[in-house]
Amino acid sequence: MKSLFLCIPFLWMISVINAQTINQPGEVRTISYEQGKKGAPVADVRIKSKGLTEVRSTADGKFILPVKPDGGNIFTFEDISRAGYEPVLPSREEFLSRKFAINPAAGVTLILAGNDQLFAERRRIEQKIRQEKEQEIADRESEISKLQAEVDKLKQESENITDLKAKLTRMEEELQTFKDSYYNSDDLIRQEAERLSKIDFQTIDSVQAVIVNLLKEGKGGEVVTIARNQLSADLWNKIMNDPGSIKRDMEQKKVELKQDSLLLEQAARQLKNMADGFAAKYQNDSAAYYLKKRMEMDTLNYAYLSEYADFIREYLVSYDESILLYGHIIEFCKVKYGEESNEVADNYNAIGVVYHDKGDISTSLDNYLSALRIREKVLGYKHEDVATTLDNIGVLYCDLGNYQKALEYCEHAFRIFKKISGENHPDVALSYNSIGFIYSETGNFDKALEYYRKALSIQEKALAMIILS
Repeated sequence: MKSLFLCIPFLWMISVINAQTINQPGEVRTISYEQGKKGAPVADVRIKSKGLTEVRSTADGKFILPVKPDGGNIFTFEDISRAGYEPVLPSREEFLSRKFAINPAAGVTLILAGNDQLFAERRRIEQKIRQEKEQEIADRESEISKLQAEVDKLKQESENITDLKAKLTRMEEELQTFKDSYYNSDDLIRQEAERLSKIDFQTIDSVQAVIVNLLKEGKGGEVVTIARNQLSADLWNKIMNDPGSIKRDMEQKKVELKQDSLLLEQAARQLKNMADGFAAKYQNDSAAYYLKKRMEMDTLNYAYLSEYADFIREYLVSYDESILLYGHIIEFCKVKYGEESNEVADNYNAIGVVYHDKGDISTSLDNYLSALRIREKVLGYKHEDVATTLDNIGVLYCDLGNYQKALEYCEHAFRIFKKISGENHPDVALSYNSIGFIYSETGNFDKALEYYRKALSIQEKALAMIILS
């Protein structure tokens, strides 16, 4: 009789897994920017699994989603959406491809962020970073003034005046480099604010939370110090002298695999934090150095490969190395994700940007078109990544002097951005700006001015929201 009772739950589990549909519970909440403070429930979110009827979350954010097992005890989402919100965890790209385990006993948590919430957080981060950089400039100028006074005092008294002058010159040169980097870093600040605004504090540990908050305030130097202190002397020596040895050691010690895996993850995380810290200080060579060290620890990690490639493309303008690396990543992604995957499309688009910047227009266009074909197939025709590639192609045709083609692609991108994000979104403003630039290149300055004014109007509204917040 005891054996019979033990078998009943097992048979029941098999019948549930093999059933045509299973009710998977879950909840939807907003993103959290503070540890220990959970996001608010989100009601009326459209949630749909592949091939079944959609449901909507209730006032307390709960939902019961009918799902079908897809090649095992897993399922995929087909839609997670609500007007005015953006999926963060999983992201819009992730929930289309990621597999989720079916477990009626445990709910799945979906994290959304309101467009206004994301916009306000990004702007807040930008302001904090700018304040920090400007304060650092003021502090360095004050330090230089004090040192100059010391030089003047020691001119007749010290035999070390030459060394002191050399130090002063070096500090002035470093300050000028810092100033130049800051005054030309709007894109970097916006991108960093975009990335940091989407980090949920409930999914990171306490050390990482401290680091993220420091990055949000632009304190890159403190991030480098904390990240370095998280690594033991032995681990640091391995990273500096033979980064690949960490993974080799892990493979040789199968019994300690879990511990070594955590060691590899810790090393990678702190190297990324050090890179972020140096990037926040505009020391891009140092940032690239630590991103490369992280990549060399695990050359089969797509995130490590792509983040290093993207960084050297944008901030070191290393065309030849970027082209070689993106070519390798494309072949890697074809094997890992498939010939027509979003990852392959992302890297076709990235290598297209490199060839465009290098002046190889023909090769750039080939790669943009490859990215566009895959993105339209994988993401659909009305996706922001599709619009981004269309805009890239439009700008390329403008450089070629084919203004009619340029307008066709940029206007197509504009229609998609407007449909997805609404009339007053910054993406729409950028699209207006691209179209205005094309008209200015053709000599139609009235038309160009019309579009520039539309772009300016949206940016002014966005600025007003920042001031009010």
